[in-house]
Amino acid sequence: MAVLDIVPDTLPGCGKCSRWEMEYCESNVLADHCCCERRYIPEPFPWMPHTCYIGPERCTPLAQNCAQYTRIRDCCCNRKLAVKWKGILSKASSLSLSGMTLLLFSLILFTLYL
Repeated sequence: MAVLDIVPDTLPGCGKCSRWEMEYCESNVLADHCCCERRYIPEPFPWMPHTCYIGPERCTPLAQNCAQYTRIRDCCCNRKLAVKWKGILSKASSLSLSGMTLLLFSLILFTLYL
């Protein structure tokens, strides 16, 4: 099952996301994810590479509070980040495939040269 199949466009009652909320998705959502969801299972961003480092002190979310973070995450960020990371990961896998093809081609030419 593809990531975009399980991430809805939006949730009922969300409304339109503001420019600030969309910028928050690009920059601060992971920091608040690590702050608000220390032991969250299932991981809300399994397709996005990240590691949370949180010390023993209490953190303060950048989106005012954890409820606000959750609303923005669900209403604005999930679909936007899924689309973005699908593109990034697709390019990475196609680049590694083309790199592998180039390596095999080089080995074949080297073998033929000998």
